[in-house]
Order: sequence, then C-alpha cells, then structure tokens
Amino acid sequence: MNRALIDTDILSYYLKGDTDVVRNFEKYLDCYDILEISIITYYEIISGLHAKSAFKQLSVFEEFVSENFVLPLTEESAKLSAEIYANLRQSGKTLDDIDLLIAGIAIENEMILVTNNDNHFGRVPGLQCENWKKNQVLVKHIISEHDQQSIIELFRIHQQFTPTDPQRGMLLRRGEILSYAAQAP
Repeated sequence: MNRALIDTDILSYYLKGDTDVVRNFEKYLDCYDILEISIITYYEIISGLHAKSAFKQLSVFEEFVSENFVLPLTEESAKLSAEIYANLRQSGKTLDDIDLLIAGIAIENEMILVTNNDNHFGRVPGLQCENWKKNQVLVKHIISEHDQQSIIELFRIHQQFTPTDPQRGMLLRRGEILSYAAQAP
C-alpha cells in the first residue's frame, strides 16, 4: 500500500464518521502510523469551520492535525501544479486552483490522492487516486491496443465494471488492478 494524501472531501467524511471511510482509514493505519493531508486541505477545513463558527469541531480537527502530518506547498509542487494547469487548459478541461495545488503536492510526494472527487482529479495525468467512499481506484495510464482489448474483455466477463476511455483512465475496484496485472503476460 502506497502513502496516501487525504483530500478535503474524504477527510470531511472521516470527521463525520462515515462508516466506509472510517473503515478504510483503519486499514490504512494498519500499514502507516499517521495520516497525511496537504496544507490546502488544512486551509479548506479550517476556513469552513471558522465560517460556521464551529469551534468544537475546530478543536477536534486541531487535535487530529496534531496527531498526523500536514504536507506543505513547496516550489516544486507549485511548478507541477502550473504544468498540470497548462496541460489541462490546452485540452479545455481546467480545474480550480485548490485542486491543482493538491494534485501537485500528491505528485511531488509520489502519493496516492484519496478523494471522492473522481471527475476532477481523474483528468490529471500521472496522478493516482483512490476513492475510500466508493472503494475504487482510479488508474491513469496509457495502455496498448492489445491490453485495451484484454481489459474490455475482462470487463465484459465481470459486468460489474464500466470501462472508460483507456487514454484517460478507468475505474477499477480496489485490488482489481493487481489481479489484472498478475494475469498479464
């Protein structure tokens, strides 16, 4: 299991006690001692709680932060975010600055981004995402035509999956990419 950067929406689900998300946090903590969020997520949570005058929740969040780790925005992650912005803008599929900065931090630190925002982050080349709310992994890579046909056949056999454009990625349930990789020649 790779290190994970927890996005704001998943952290919110966790703090609200969502059963699926809490279970996935527990599985992750079996492998790692701490959770990691970006300074951007820290800002989003803090600003939202201040705006609602939710001081009790703010205290709970600050305790959570003291026991875990907040990754900073560095020059390198800002440069990566700018490159992502330029590429997405050229393709006409932009993201807001907050999401671009979170993606840059995840890529710089070679982390999986755990998010429920598959539609936005799925556009970012080189970013691997997991959705702990839906128990899905978004795999983003270019595959050969032969592999594409093999994957489509695999999807037909297991009909519980819906393939997407392989040039943009595909949605797989947790563990399925590993079983497919094990079957590959």
